[in-house]
Amino acid sequence: MKLSQEQIAKIDEKLTLKGLVYEDIKLELLDHIASDTENVMTDKEIAFEIAFKDVFRKWKPQLQPFKSWFWSMIRYQ
Repeated sequence: MKLSQEQIAKIDEKLTLKGLVYEDIKLELLDHIASDTENVMTDKEIAFEIAFKDVFRKWKPQLQPFKSWFWSMIRYQ
């Protein structure tokens, strides 16, 4: 199954809203998430919207902003 341009644009928009500003990283993640979404749609025989939510729920830990204790300590000194 191939995602439509609108579906890919929705994934791209969600990644942008998550704060991904580096285009090369965002494109790599877009490819992985789009493939994962296609697989979920095919395997579970579900619609894009449901697969989209499932996949982003699965990817949530990897899409969290990186918080380093080192940088937080420097900020408060």
